Amino acid sequence: MGGGNSHTQKPLMEGGVGAGVSVSRGVGRLMLASQVMIVLTLAILIFTLLLMSWRLNYNVNWYYAAAAPYMNEFSNHSMGIMRHADASTASLEEVMTQTQILAGTSIPELMESVNKTAAMVARLQEVAQNPVIKLSMG
Repeated sequence: MGGGNSHTQKPLMEGGVGAGVSVSRGVGRLMLASQVMIVLTLAILIFTLLLMSWRLNYNVNWYYAAAAPYMNEFSNHSMGIMRHADASTASLEEVMTQTQILAGTSIPELMESVNKTAAMVARLQEVAQNPVIKLSMG
């Protein structure tokens, strides 16, 4: 009678049920500790990323504010260059137009001058071949 109770308890002890409960408590504590560590690690990573993002945003805004006057000056200077280039192009177009007009009007005049010069040279050659001096009193 009493042996039945001891027989029932004995296999529980020998079967490792008590040891299994203590191991599962240790595993449970280990799992809880690892989960807490994972949550802390994730929290630290998220906090670090947020901090880095905030610092990056702050630095970019600071650099933008520091460079803004120079960028405005560069933009104004570039616009001045573009305006001068436009004015130069307009002036060059005017020069080309005046050159075409000059060429159109001066070529006939130049051809007439060349023809008159050729006629004078021919007359001088003629005079040089038969020089005659005429004097008249009168």
